[in-house]
Amino acid sequence: MRYSLLTQNGDKLAQSAIIAEGYFQRMKGLMFQREFNGLDAMIFKSCNGIHTCFMLMSIDVLFLNKKNEVVKIYKSLRPWRCTRFVWGANKVIELPSSTLDEKVQIGDKLEIKCISS
Repeated sequence: MRYSLLTQNGDKLAQSAIIAEGYFQRMKGLMFQREFNGLDAMIFKSCNGIHTCFMLMSIDVLFLNKKNEVVKIYKSLRPWRCTRFVWGANKVIELPSSTLDEKVQIGDKLEIKCISS
């Protein structure tokens, strides 16, 4: 399935996002990739911390609570880094570096919309 990510202002953050489902897809994530091949975001449910070990690119990261409100933002997180656990976070969205700029702030609500099955 593919998803789009919209800010509360209607700006599109991603047009072709996927949800990492299953143990192996969640474990691999974006490791060993130089770019977001065929997608522009990856969503991890039931997650409140990530690492960028074995990643070959920097990423922007959003942590969302159960209401899809942004609770933490990491911009241009470089490879071989770990985030702290973000208490209250329920989802993580990984985006290409420099996607966020000033489009999203802490407290903003995002809409995750299914666009294809």
